[in-house]
Amino acid sequence: GSGKTVAIAEFARRFGYGVETVYLYKDMTARDLVQRRGTRSGGSTFWENSGLVTAALEGKIAVLDGLQWVGPGTIATLQRLVQDREISLPDGTFLTNAQNYARLMHENKWTEKDLASRSIYPIHPSFRIIATATVTPHHSHATTTQSQESAWLTEEVATMFSFVKVDGMSGDEEGRIIQAVTGCPPAAVKRLLEFAQKFRALAEGGGHESVLAKSASLSTRQLIRIARRIAAYPTEDLYAAIQRTCLSAFLPGLAKQALEDVLADAGIRPQKITHQ
Repeated sequence: GSGKTVAIAEFARRFGYGVETVYLYKDMTARDLVQRRGTRSGGSTFWENSGLVTAALEGKIAVLDGLQWVGPGTIATLQRLVQDREISLPDGTFLTNAQNYARLMHENKWTEKDLASRSIYPIHPSFRIIATATVTPHHSHATTTQSQESAWLTEEVATMFSFVKVDGMSGDEEGRIIQAVTGCPPAAVKRLLEFAQKFRALAEGGGHESVLAKSASLSTRQLIRIARRIAAYPTEDLYAAIQRTCLSAFLPGLAKQALEDVLADAGIRPQKITHQ
């Protein structure tokens, strides 16, 4: 909800970059970050490059979305790529920087075809990596789980990136953006924001209700999606729209009850169906 994705998109537009977004997840391995196994229609398997490798070869920006979800071991895969612009892939391919690529050609009298036959390819000079992450605030009452969620921010990771802090928007700023983009009635936007603020506050809490914040998310993008639905269908049930966005049917029992409590606290309840 702080505009990181929008800022990256504007940066890419202004400098003429293509973008490859890699969405990171909790159980992602170091291998998954660069390549994954695919299956052909005949049943044979092959190695498929991730967006990170595609960006390296084509000179795009690789956006690693959600760096906080993966462990230090997975992030360590990037160290050689970031610092030396070299990386060895699971299928035996070796990507190297343009200077080393030119040196190999000169010293061995190899052509690009010779290097390709040896699965050696140059990393495009314009290749860049931008990673986004959410840092969990530390409190004196922080739980063990909350401390573990910031474990990715190690000294090794700190040396790999230049950090830019993006402050979150205030409720008024977020409300103005949602209303300007969607045309949703102000009253509905106000109720939606009241719920969102209570929902997000759970992420910083140490109680059992924080299970909800770990099981579902409610970004500005998702609020815009809900508001657009309300604007298009004024009779739409806000309660049902939020339940749908949070995928409440698939939430653990504890998280589902916490969601109901937050909705009730924000004064959002299911519409009563009148039978005629």
